[in-house]
Amino acid sequence: MKNVKRFYGRWKAEYDFKTYISASGSLAVTLIFAFYNGFLGIRHASLWYGTICIYYILLTVLRGSIVAVAKRIDQREEKEVLRNKAFLAISLLLLVLNITLIMVNSDGKDLSMLPLTAFTSAAVWAAVLVMSLGAIIKGIRQIRSR
Repeated sequence: MKNVKRFYGRWKAEYDFKTYISASGSLAVTLIFAFYNGFLGIRHASLWYGTICIYYILLTVLRGSIVAVAKRIDQREEKEVLRNKAFLAISLLLLVLNITLIMVNSDGKDLSMLPLTAFTSAAVWAAVLVMSLGAIIKGIRQIRSR
């Protein structure tokens, strides 16, 4: 119980500790989800699940690099400039990752849901694209303003 209280106290008091613990938990859940989809892809010989597995593995690598870069940046003097450059680099990588995102997958047999699937997939993809481009523009502006 003493360890739990100490952990909770540190969680409340230290922002960096809270961020790293949350990011680690998120990474673990994403990786488990990736491997689960990989298992389903192998089990059902499904290209869909296999590509989702690859997408989430790449997303995990991207998130992990964010945590690693943040930890390295915290040990440097020019933190703000390095954070802005890292923000820009991660935003660009996220944009590239989302451009390979699969929008619609169908075996060609039942196309009754194709219009709805295509529309919702395109809407989600467009939203991610807008957010990624916004993050890139924000990162460029921050770098230029310094």
